[in-house]
Amino acid sequence: LKSLPNVRVSFEDKGKEFPSITKIEIQFRETLEPSLDQVDKGAVKVFLPGDDDFDKGLRMANSAFHVYGQTVYHLAIGHVYGAKVSQYVHDYLQGTKLGELLLPHCQYIRKISNELGKTAIFGEDGVLNASALSVNGIGQLISNTLAALDPFSFKPRESMGEGHQFANMQQLHYKIVKESVGEFFDKYWEDIASDWKQVHQFFLKLHKSSPTYRPWGGEDLQSAGWRDSTEMGGTPHPKAPPRTKYRVTDDGVKAMRHIARNPIQPEDGDRELCEQFFSDFIYHVTGMHSWLHRSQYYEHDLFPHASDLNFSPITINNYGEGLYGGITEDEANLQHKVIKIFDGFPVDKYALINSENVYKGLIERIIKAKDKYLAYGLDPLTELQVSTVI
Repeated sequence: LKSLPNVRVSFEDKGKEFPSITKIEIQFRETLEPSLDQVDKGAVKVFLPGDDDFDKGLRMANSAFHVYGQTVYHLAIGHVYGAKVSQYVHDYLQGTKLGELLLPHCQYIRKISNELGKTAIFGEDGVLNASALSVNGIGQLISNTLAALDPFSFKPRESMGEGHQFANMQQLHYKIVKESVGEFFDKYWEDIASDWKQVHQFFLKLHKSSPTYRPWGGEDLQSAGWRDSTEMGGTPHPKAPPRTKYRVTDDGVKAMRHIARNPIQPEDGDRELCEQFFSDFIYHVTGMHSWLHRSQYYEHDLFPHASDLNFSPITINNYGEGLYGGITEDEANLQHKVIKIFDGFPVDKYALINSENVYKGLIERIIKAKDKYLAYGLDPLTELQVSTVI
């Protein structure tokens, strides 16, 4: 309760420059369970640029973003969900035309997630266990994320302006992936349809093993007007079926929608939904995850290196009071230990464009758009990885 506040940050579009922070709002909870009752929350503290204590507010916000981003986007979506889909691709789509498209993007996810992830990142001795979240808390947040995911409604977040590099790069990469997957389906749809039994089994297994659906944070996404809900199911696909139970005795509907239900042949909407699902998967394990990894070693005038404990500590203590937000020596050493792993990782050895088996249409589009990627801060020739590798 003293280490993980609710955070709200307001930005201003600065044109070609990076959007600037205009206000940071920090509010600590008084109860472990989320509550809408203001009695269960502390006072909202507001930090404005130019305030003497603005760095303190920025440090608390960055610490919360650090923990949330690493747990939800990096671990839950990139590693746990990515490894699950990759396992089922290996189990059901080997030897199929769809397997040719997907397997290159499944090469390393299971190994890195099950070996390094469980020790260095989210296990008992992992860096996130030094954060405000316990191992159980990490597991619960990952579980909540997987219970809310909807690849059939995903779109990258909207950009705040020309200088919003992350959103602009994601918009670019998602568009390129969707075009490439669409082209692949145009070329090979008859082959994909002839493998329909395996495609059916793949989606049946995903549906069966999916957790019971729970909305993001229990909120009505459309009413959360202050945030972009496109990544969180706010723009459902017009042909996406409603969520259903796997068994009538299930407690609730499954998070993963059931498509390709006919084991013999595709039905109306199956092709579009398959394209959407696999575009979402390839996008996340390549562009999204490459950017997340890049943020672990990237350094810029506006963004100090991740080892700068004063800017982005893995945790804060005592409501952020004290040197570096009150981070302890053990917590600081653990953060530096893991950052050293990320910092020295040879990303160029896993470059997407150097993979012989990646669909050539995707590689060609990425190379053609190289200058756009570079303008948004990512070198697609070295930093865009073929799959989730770390």
